[in-house]
Amino acid sequence: YHYMNNNIPPILKKYENLLLKTEKKYISITTESVAETLGVNQSKLGGIPYWPKDKEFLKINGKMPILIAQINFQEINEIQELNHFPNKGILQFYYNHESDMFGLSFDNDVPSEIKVIYHENVENEYYLFDEEDKSVLLDFDMQPFQNELKLNFSLKSELLGLSDEVNAKKYQYDLNNISDDESDELCDSFSNSGSKIDGYAYFTQYDPRSLDDDKDWILLLQLDTDDNLMFGDSGVANWFITKEDLINRNFNNVFFNWDCC
Repeated sequence: YHYMNNNIPPILKKYENLLLKTEKKYISITTESVAETLGVNQSKLGGIPYWPKDKEFLKINGKMPILIAQINFQEINEIQELNHFPNKGILQFYYNHESDMFGLSFDNDVPSEIKVIYHENVENEYYLFDEEDKSVLLDFDMQPFQNELKLNFSLKSELLGLSDEVNAKKYQYDLNNISDDESDELCDSFSNSGSKIDGYAYFTQYDPRSLDDDKDWILLLQLDTDDNLMFGDSGVANWFITKEDLINRNFNNVFFNWDCC
């Protein structure tokens, strides 16, 4: 369920003014399983990534990475509707292929098992992977999908639910006085679930970000379980970036989380 045309459920009408203040645009993502091999420049989940021809391929803690997602911004006609996002180039999300948690680590002393790479300028000639590297990249046993997936994009808008606690705090949701029925309706009507770029975040458990800092987090990418994709048991993955880092195209400090039921 996504907000459209002021469709506020009757039980939430008394919160209408507050809810409408939270309206936010985002790029909705749907996945599609296709028979053909997708091109190296295409937006996709999994498969062979684009990489500059004369640049050594990425390693994560000395290990070969797996591409989990690749976004070609030139394929998103309405990307300019989002604040601070690039309107060209390719953004890639990787994790160490030996990680059994899709790159998630609960130990702050362990080096990050994920990398987010941005290629601002995409060249016509690209890196050619050898067969050994391809065997790792195309090994879907350690990935949350069974084959590479095509991505389709559309512009939508949504209102803030309860899952995104950081933004709930920002908008000063008065949760002390909300009834159980109102809370259930808010969660059901505005769950903020689904795969997307920007918008509000959804979690199956709780918001892992600190509510005590003043970081201005932006949802860089959210991948949610669908017919082609599943993290754990019907889980969801989120990559967050601060507004300052996104404006500066600095993807070295991305915060990654996934959880499941």
